[in-house]
Amino acid sequence: MSQAIKLIWEAAGPVMGADLLVFFQPLEEKLRPESLETSAAARGRAELLLRSGELVAALRQKRNKTGFLDPFPSFPEWNWHLVVFLEDGRGLLFSSLSPAPLEASKQLRLAVGLAALVQSAGRWQVLESGMRLYQRRLEKLAVFQKQLFSTLKETDLAERIVARGAELLNTVGAALFFLPSGDKNLKIAAHAGKFGPVPFQRAHASGFLEKLLAKRRPLVFNGPEAADELAEFPKPLMLVPLLRGEEVEGGMVFQHLPNDPFTQADLELAILFVQTAVQALVNARNFEHLEVAHHSLSGAQERLLQSERLVALKEMSGGMAHDFNNVLGAILGRVQLLLAQPLDEKISRALRQIEASALEAARTVARLQEFTRDRQGGNPEPADLVSVAREAIELTKPVWRDRIDSVGGTIELEPDLKPTAPVLGSFSELVEVAANLIANAADALPTGGKIRVSTFQKEREVFLAVRDDGTGMSPETKSKIFFPFFTTKGKRGTGLGLSVAYGVVTRHGGEIAVQSEEGKGSLFTLRFPASTPAPKKPEPVATAVKKVGELSILVVDDDENIRNVLAEMLDFLGHRVAAAPDGGEAFNLLGRADYDLVITDLGMPGVSGWEVARRVKEKNPKTPVMLVSGWGAQIDSARVQESGIDLVLNKPFHLDDVRRSISEILSKDAARPVQRSAHSSASRKS
Repeated sequence: MSQAIKLIWEAAGPVMGADLLVFFQPLEEKLRPESLETSAAARGRAELLLRSGELVAALRQKRNKTGFLDPFPSFPEWNWHLVVFLEDGRGLLFSSLSPAPLEASKQLRLAVGLAALVQSAGRWQVLESGMRLYQRRLEKLAVFQKQLFSTLKETDLAERIVARGAELLNTVGAALFFLPSGDKNLKIAAHAGKFGPVPFQRAHASGFLEKLLAKRRPLVFNGPEAADELAEFPKPLMLVPLLRGEEVEGGMVFQHLPNDPFTQADLELAILFVQTAVQALVNARNFEHLEVAHHSLSGAQERLLQSERLVALKEMSGGMAHDFNNVLGAILGRVQLLLAQPLDEKISRALRQIEASALEAARTVARLQEFTRDRQGGNPEPADLVSVAREAIELTKPVWRDRIDSVGGTIELEPDLKPTAPVLGSFSELVEVAANLIANAADALPTGGKIRVSTFQKEREVFLAVRDDGTGMSPETKSKIFFPFFTTKGKRGTGLGLSVAYGVVTRHGGEIAVQSEEGKGSLFTLRFPASTPAPKKPEPVATAVKKVGELSILVVDDDENIRNVLAEMLDFLGHRVAAAPDGGEAFNLLGRADYDLVITDLGMPGVSGWEVARRVKEKNPKTPVMLVSGWGAQIDSARVQESGIDLVLNKPFHLDDVRRSISEILSKDAARPVQRSAHSSASRKS
């Protein structure tokens, strides 16, 4: 504006004969010049004139009226004064030390015209200033848009939306809220400044807020409103709905100071900003959904890869276990036959050491077979996970409670056992798994810490979780923990605990999920399909074991060592034995003679043990068949029954197992086959 006054002064001042031109602000107690120009002759006198009360009084008297002022007695040197007031209360004052060169009417018309120019210049200046402000705000909006679209977490985005919106609109308070479903409280996602949620919560509870948002357009309340519902709202207030298609998802609130009403420019800017915020929220949610899907897919791929590795390991381990059992069967058989003879004490002691080592190896192989077993043994029954957890906690007390004396760190076990539906399976196997996880958790707390054991249910799935705040695992270690014989415990560990646990859980139709980070502990979560309680079955009636006399027994096994050892055991027990190295030779012997019992291996070249059993039963259904196998629990019990096999004896077996199995098989009607764990009785004897 000062530039416009200067131009007027240079162009019109000489024409009007003015020595002073003042552009002043609306009148108050003192004259407040916004811009002024003076001649050299009037420079000192102008200052005295502008400070005088007489001038202010004269202007007040002339307020909003254009015209000449009366002379001031205190300032006789000034010849005339002419004032023109603008629409906004500001004005132009022309004063001169000399008589006017123009007639009064011309002076007046010229002054009014010059005032119109000043007023136009002022309007243009306001418009230009507004445009520049709007441009700066649009530039800021563009920057904020980039920031919002670069924020992909919804909670962080909500905070940033409110902060940037408040900055853009220069507010004293702002908030972002979402309309909840049902009668729940209003969800304030983020807020800033002096925003108070109470009036909005009440408006939501009464339904008034929804009525305002249902208008689907921004609303501005700059002053007192007639509606009672608006009385508690702070003002000035702007409410902008969040629109997603036809749905009103929520809204944004902006507050100004009482003397700073919202303008049309504020409203337009708020609309643009909220539209950006809505799209940014949609993008963030889509990204989070994609991220969840990606993690889920990655987890599924990792589980599939792990499963494929473990399936391959199970097949390899099953074959290894079978071969080891054959070797151990021959060793144990020979040792037991030798021990049955009168021997020197030193030789007898050496043989028993060999027997003990072989039995220990047999137990390790049996545990390996637990990993390879695909089906549950016996009849599965509903098992209560809470009882499983309590039993496992009790069994592992020496590991986590009594260890303080040796390591000097306290381990606190915190149970959080919520009732769940039962799991269909084996109670003892599930206890073994839970106990193994608790023991591992204790091992991960070398200086003490906390173990949390929990059970819970989600819909038709039940969970048992064991968490520790111990050493945790590296990603490399985590990828190998279910592999047989992999251990981080050195000589203290067998490397079979978690592989057996994996086998047990998968046989129960469940999964093991592992979360672990070095230095932050581990979480093992067992997930099972929920079952329903079943009525208790009556206890089976025990069958008396029949004493056995001399029998005619056919032994069929392609492994010469096992075949010879078993034949010698049977001969030692007083039976007549015929031996066949394969199924073809067995069929020849069956065609030439009748036998009281047939003992056959399962896996043989050409003709399997299943086929041998079928041929025996075709010839005489009453002839009992015993299957000896190194596959252990991997054998399909349903196929055992379908093939007419009366009893399964697992390798390696003890001499007493052979004797007891023959007595048992002849004492029952062969209605249901049974499996005997050979080395368990052998270990009792030893």
